[in-house]
Amino acid sequence: MDNFINPTNSSPIHAGTKYRRRRRYVDPEIQRRLLVTLVVLEAALVGASVWVMYVRLNQLIEESLYRIHLAKAGPMLPALLHAALPVLGGFVVANVAILLIVMCLWGRNVNAITDEFMHLIGKTRKLDFSPDSAPVKKHELLALTGRWRARERIRQTEIQEQVARLEREMSVGGDSRSLGNIVNRLNELLIERHSN
Repeated sequence: MDNFINPTNSSPIHAGTKYRRRRRYVDPEIQRRLLVTLVVLEAALVGASVWVMYVRLNQLIEESLYRIHLAKAGPMLPALLHAALPVLGGFVVANVAILLIVMCLWGRNVNAITDEFMHLIGKTRKLDFSPDSAPVKKHELLALTGRWRARERIRQTEIQEQVARLEREMSVGGDSRSLGNIVNRLNELLIERHSN
């Protein structure tokens, strides 16, 4: 049992190979959609900012066209910064808002996957291998869990059949050879669980 608690220990099941958990934090389909959406939104935001800056600078140029004739005309840099700061501030606020929306969408997606996964694991913990409904979200983790549960459902059915056969054989006083075959098959089925 210690081998299942400490996965770095080698066990007869893994035949000397080192158990290594592989974590995949990247979901290519979701990240591709988010990246395309983010690039489109960023391009639209930059375009809108450039247009607003164009309008504001046009107004500034119109107001300052005849500044040369003014006696006390100040430098243009503060006027340009005054025109640019609201646009840059809006750009930053819009980017933060977009990131918050993306984080919310990503969190909802991850929660939908993990909630479905935990539901399936909860059923498994109760040894409930009844047929599962189709997952709401399509994800590799849920597909793998569904395939594993289907294999376990078949294995559980076979274990129940072997136990029923064993009870029948014992009640009629079956010979030791047939009893041994049933017990061996039950052992194979139970060991198969640990090798999966």
